Amino acid sequence: MRISRRVPKRRKAYVERFIESQSAIWRSEVTRQSQRYILYHLFEWLDGLPLRESELTPELLDEFIRFHGSKNERGRLQQKSYRVGLRRYLSWCQQNGKIKVDPTDLIPLRRSSYRYYVAIPLPAVGKEFLSDPAISKRRKRFRTYRSTVARFHAWLDLQNTAIESVDESFLFKFDKYLRTKGATDFVRQTADQRLRMYLFWLHQRNTIKVANPETLLPGQAIAARMNVSLPADALAFIEFVSINRKPSTVKNYKTALDHLFTYLRKINVQFRNLKRKDFEGWLRHLSNLGLGPSTRRATILCVRYYLFWLEDHRKLKKDVDSLLRISDCPKIPEYLPKPLPPADDTRLQAHLASSEDVLKRTLLLIRLAGLRIGEAVGLPGDALWRDHAGHHYLKVPLGKLDKERMVPVDDKILKLVEWHLARTQNIVGSSFARNLIVGNGGLPLRVRDLRYALHSACRDVGILERVNVHRLRHTYATALLNGGMSLLGVMKLLGHHSTRMTLRYAAVSPESVRHEYLAAIGKIEQQHDLQAVLEQIKKGDDDPDIGRSFTDLKSLIRRIAVEQDATGPRLQLLLKRVQRLQGEIEQLLVP
Repeated sequence: MRISRRVPKRRKAYVERFIESQSAIWRSEVTRQSQRYILYHLFEWLDGLPLRESELTPELLDEFIRFHGSKNERGRLQQKSYRVGLRRYLSWCQQNGKIKVDPTDLIPLRRSSYRYYVAIPLPAVGKEFLSDPAISKRRKRFRTYRSTVARFHAWLDLQNTAIESVDESFLFKFDKYLRTKGATDFVRQTADQRLRMYLFWLHQRNTIKVANPETLLPGQAIAARMNVSLPADALAFIEFVSINRKPSTVKNYKTALDHLFTYLRKINVQFRNLKRKDFEGWLRHLSNLGLGPSTRRATILCVRYYLFWLEDHRKLKKDVDSLLRISDCPKIPEYLPKPLPPADDTRLQAHLASSEDVLKRTLLLIRLAGLRIGEAVGLPGDALWRDHAGHHYLKVPLGKLDKERMVPVDDKILKLVEWHLARTQNIVGSSFARNLIVGNGGLPLRVRDLRYALHSACRDVGILERVNVHRLRHTYATALLNGGMSLLGVMKLLGHHSTRMTLRYAAVSPESVRHEYLAAIGKIEQQHDLQAVLEQIKKGDDDPDIGRSFTDLKSLIRRIAVEQDATGPRLQLLLKRVQRLQGEIEQLLVP
């Protein structure tokens, strides 16, 4: 390395100290040599200006990275390695007091640079937290925990704040800091979840003091993350439930029982000694956890089913309704569907159709066929069907409601499915693919990537509000109802079991209500016109003889009945109806 000859020996010794401090991370000699090369370039550039590390600015470092990082033929990849290497070095300088600026202020983090915090040394309390088997067991989860905890401690060092003075308010302060650094919504959401677990762990070990520790844990995963052990009866119930229930449903039962037995341990009450007041306290506990009405209702119903199971096995001496009543379930709010406005829907479809990206093409298929996001990802390779008449259908496999359905395919959907099928066969290399839609590596698409692609597409077409993928299905159903399709037909296309689900899912839009309103107004106006005609008849010179007209009508009915031999009760009922009609019309003409 020729450049090393122009670097002073004191600089070389400083570089070796830095590399030695990172020996636990850089085990490859190639990586160490690459880091030496980057730092020697930096020192040569600093000596030429001349500057010190404490005098660096983001503009100067950006100029250095663009000039020196582009000398290699790999270009952008080389610039990325320069950014990561320099950021680690500046972080080490900050820890040693050589600079006082946050390295991320000098070299801003990019989306793929979040892993830089994996290399930051952690204090002993952070290392102890990461040594928990529940965290270190899965590599991907461990990396996100490691990154979040390291970034949080680095932020605390900048604030000159000790870990002992941290409370739940630091969650919002840290999230605001991430927002100022340009972190994406996914990064901020993941960091918030990991940090909540870390603070809850610190509170359990009396390192920090939190006023309400239950709020630190995400609502739907509280009990599962606390690793609550269930009693033998509860485990037998879970085993019984798993016979005819889906794994996701069994998980909901287990989570509900975890909520219950966690609370019982907290108040130190045995299950056999439970009373109504204990369940009232448990209901307040669920509400204080911040669980939504739907989650609390499902939890209560699962626990009631468990109590009924105990009663059937004669393990519960009290009446179930005396402990936990059905009236304890909270009322679930019914929200209106949120379809996209027609103008936004048109722009979004045009933007998705003009792209060659597989994610955007998949979103367009979801919108045109009314698919759920999980159904679109799991579409099989033979999903396109053709009947004897030559009509094409899209066979949607078993999904949320364990129900297959056939969706009619028009020309737009047919071209879109054929595009996906040709692309998948080109990647997989066989005539039959397991999935209709795959990523660039041949694996099924990730739900998370589809969500990010939709957010990006909405920003491109000027939709400012946050749109989730399921709103495309709402838009599909509402558009069909506005187009005049029957409720039963929409129910079949959506794969619902009853029209009640369809009414909740795709309620009648304000546009349909407007059409019905205008039609009703027209009928009312016609009735008023009829009243005006009757008024003219009453004021006219030629007063109609209503009585004679109805007498002639009744004579005609009797003659026809005699000719066809239809005399009897039916004739008498018909004559009575005519007589009643005569009386109503004469009342209208009374001045």
